[in-house]
Amino acid sequence: MFRDELQALNAIHAEQRRTNELLAQLLQSPAAPKKPVSQKQERVKSDESK
Repeated sequence: MFRDELQALNAIHAEQRRTNELLAQLLQSPAAPKKPVSQKQERVKSDESK
C-alpha cells in the first residue's frame, strides 16, 4: 500500500512540475496579456458590443 501511495505522489509531483513549466512558457509568450482581466470586465465588454 505504501508503494502505491508513493507512486501516486510521484505522479502528482511530475504533473505539477509539467504544469508549472507550461505556465512559465505562457507567461513568457508575447501573446500573454500584461494586465489580468476580471470576469466582470469581460461581461461589461460583451454587453457593450451588443
